[in-house]
Order: sequence, then structure tokens, then C-alpha cells
Amino acid sequence: MKNSRLYSLIFILVLTLLLCASCAGRTDQTTSAAPDPATSAPSSTASTSTSETTADTAADTTEAPATEPAAVSLPVNPLIPDQRISVCRAGINSNFNLSETGIYCLVQEKKGTFILYCDKDSDEFIKLCGRPDCLHDDETCDACLYDNMIPSMGYYNGKIYYIKNSEENISSGAGEQSKQTPHTLMRMDADGRNKEELTYCYEEGMNYTGYGNVSYSNGIVEGYFSSVGTDGTVECVRMYTPLDDPGYFIPTVVNPEILTELREAYGSIYAGSSDRILLTGFPDEKGDKLYIWDYKENSIAGTLNKPNASGTFTAETGYYMEDSTVMQWDYEKQEGHPLFDTGLSAPLALVAFPDCFAVYENYGFVMAGEADVSSASIHFYNWDFEHLGECVLQLGERSGSFKLYGNYIFGETEDRILLVKDALNSMLPDYYIEKSDFGRGEITLHEYHYPEMDLLD
Repeated sequence: MKNSRLYSLIFILVLTLLLCASCAGRTDQTTSAAPDPATSAPSSTASTSTSETTADTAADTTEAPATEPAAVSLPVNPLIPDQRISVCRAGINSNFNLSETGIYCLVQEKKGTFILYCDKDSDEFIKLCGRPDCLHDDETCDACLYDNMIPSMGYYNGKIYYIKNSEENISSGAGEQSKQTPHTLMRMDADGRNKEELTYCYEEGMNYTGYGNVSYSNGIVEGYFSSVGTDGTVECVRMYTPLDDPGYFIPTVVNPEILTELREAYGSIYAGSSDRILLTGFPDEKGDKLYIWDYKENSIAGTLNKPNASGTFTAETGYYMEDSTVMQWDYEKQEGHPLFDTGLSAPLALVAFPDCFAVYENYGFVMAGEADVSSASIHFYNWDFEHLGECVLQLGERSGSFKLYGNYIFGETEDRILLVKDALNSMLPDYYIEKSDFGRGEITLHEYHYPEMDLLD
């Protein structure tokens, strides 16, 4: 009997311990893991206080604002070089430069050309001078490039580069042309300090008196220089040097293609990747020319013909508009292939980026007597040809007997697209949009702000 009672007591003790362990296990599981949605509804046997708490929680959840739509995940077009450099804009493409922390632009004031800087996440441009005692209005300012070959500057590996104009005329003997000291390649720190001369662009005696273009891409700088001989013949020469080890500029192999009677800029750097640069050239009977230039070997790796159309072209292919349709160019077949119809009204133009592209309206001429264009719509698409949204630019009035409307895309960064109202003349962006707005409905225009400036008329 005693054993029976002992066994009963032991059985009750073990059962109690098991029940306690089970309760503890359930408690630990409840506090360490999220409840299953299928079993977390309030029970009908719950206490009044628990029911009230659950009701309050449900009410709070109902009144909470809807979650903002996530930004669109943008597909990437591998045929567009991921350089995040300026868009080719009517000769002003050397004015916009990206660094690791922000963007640089040039502005022409009555007292000189100044470098402006804006952090990549900011909307405030400042003059690139950190001296507290500086008025930022003359050539003593660190931001001033008073003798710059306007408008051109480049950013490369933490340094800013520009080409200084000829310093002075050198008197010559009777019957001889006056001479000038050569243009000089300059370098400065990213904060505007420590300007230094690197090299003359060409040897003394070459007597180049003008320039048409200065371009920077992929660690090189190329200048387009011209001179007029005693017989009035214009000589146009494109010369370049690497920024890693600059020396006298070397004539580019493309020079034999240049027509010597040309008195204006002949082409420019269009895009760069690896050791090759894509150069714009002079049109022939087949269309506009592009040269694939291996600058390390100074050789032409290929000559491409592209259609006379506004778009983005690389060494592999090109994208442009034909009426309302986005086209892709085939260099080998010399023909375009339709990709999709935007349904927009022509005339249209296109600018392509690695992760999206823009199609903008009101591109071309408005002749005298015709109604002015007051606004332009810009539509954005991803590379799956899905519409991401649009924005509208108010362009304002233009002067002159006719009006020419160009590229409203000023430039691009990883997170933003920069826009400009005066597509042909403005050296500074007016607005930017955030790519994170894509797919969320309306795309908001954000305005850039600038310091007080005494601009040229």
C-alpha cells in the first residue's frame, strides 16, 4: 500500500513537471516568433480586456495611411555605357562633370568663368571656393577660371582639369605673323585649390590661334585647335593627351578626315569606354559618321555611319526616334528596327541612359511667324518599354526670327535626371527629378538654387 501511494506521488510529480515544461515551451515560442495569421484571430472566449485591446489595435491598423508604392526596379541596358557623364548638348557637353560626391558646372559671369559645385543629394549650388574672406567675384577666387578656354572643364580621379588660353601675344618681326604662347593644360584640387600648370598643349611656333572644342572622357582630354596661314588657309587639328601622364598634345589619327576649309568645330568626343572613344565626325553620303578611336594606339578601330537623327549612339548600336516610334540602329545592315510605338505626337527626340531613357516633345525649329512653343513634355521609360511617368517643362519666351528647341535633358546621375529650360544656351541645369519617383504617379520637378551671380548679357 505504501508503495502504491509512493508510486502515485511520483506519477503526480512527474506529470506536474511535464505540464510546467509544456507551458514554459509554449510561452517561449509565443514571445520569440510571430504568430501564425491563421491562428491569431481573437478567440470568442477571450476576456473583455483582451477583446477591447484587440479592437483598439484593429482600429489603429485601419486608420493608418496606405504604404507608399515602392520605387520601380529599373532594368539595365548593357549597350549604354555606364559612365554617368554629360549628354551631348549642342557643344555644351563639357560643362557638366560628375565626381564621387557631387556635380560640377561652369557659369560665365562678367568678371570671369566660375566653377559651381552641388552635393549629389542637394539642390544648392555654391562657388567652388572655401575661403571665408573671398567675395567670389574676381580672378582671385579659387572658383574662377578667368583665362579658361570657355566653356570646358573635366573631372578625373579627384582632380579638375581645364585648358588655359594663350597668355600673351609675342611681337614678331616685319612681315611675320604675331605669335602666342601655347595653350596650357591646368590641374586643380577638387575643392578649387592648388592650380598648377601641367603642359603646353603644343610646342611654341605651331601658332594655333583658336579652338572649336575641348572634350574630356575616360581619362583623356582632346582639344580642337585651328590656325590661319598667311594665305588665309585654315588648318584644323584635333590633339589629345592622357590625364594620367600628360605631355605635349598628340594629333589624332582622325585628322586626315577633317576638311581643311572648315572654320567651325569639327566633331567632339561622343562617348568613351575601356580604351576606346567614340568620336563624332563629318557626314558623308551615307549619313553622319562616328569613329571608334583607340587612343592608346591612336588608331581608328572602325568607322560607323548613323542616321541623321537625335538619339544616343554607342559603338555597338544606337537608339533614336522615327516619328512616334523608338528605333534601334543596326550599323552592319545600315537600317533601323522599330522597338515600340510611343503613341506621342512628333517631332520627338530620345536620350538613353543605362537604366532608363527619355522621349521629349517639341524638338526642332519654329520659324518666324509661327506660334511659339511654351512647354515640353518629357516621358520616361524603362528598358522593358514600360512608361514610368512624365513631367512638363515651362520653357518661357525666346528671342530671334526663328526658334530652335533642343535637348531638355542636361545630364544624369545614378539617382537623378537633370533638366534645362533653355536647351541650347543654358550652361546650368534648372531642375532635377528623382528616379525614385518612377512608377509612383506624378514625377515632381525639383528646382536647383544658385548663388547671386552677375551673368553675361
